[in-house]
Amino acid sequence: MAPEERAAKIRESQDKQGASPSNRVEWEKRREEWRNLSPEARKARMAEWRERWSTNRPNYRNLSPEEREAKRQELRERLEQQLRELRQKKADGTLTPAEQRHLDRMEEISKRFEQGSQGTGPRPAPTGPPRSDQPEKPVTDK
Repeated sequence: MAPEERAAKIRESQDKQGASPSNRVEWEKRREEWRNLSPEARKARMAEWRERWSTNRPNYRNLSPEEREAKRQELRERLEQQLRELRQKKADGTLTPAEQRHLDRMEEISKRFEQGSQGTGPRPAPTGPPRSDQPEKPVTDK
């Protein structure tokens, strides 16, 4: 798709649906606009905005057990596909350090799926050396 076509589609989508809730500029504009409203009008506007954006997101808490299991199966299949791709890259020797960390995390998630865990327990402590893209903080005694 040409950049002009893509930009036109994005503008059309934004005009049709409004700005994304994560668009910082729109958020600030809306905040300033709402600040000048009376408390009742502000409350009504916020409720309207929440209603509008909540309809775009699926509510996973209200799924039936069958739907929940189907969603878990879908996630499991996506996870396995990504694991296959990363393992193939590792076998080919083209895996980057960031992809290696991603592979390690995905394998942990895969283990949780196999155990039937919902991920509600405490997270395990990170293993391995610190990430190279973040500087180590010096230890200081106070």
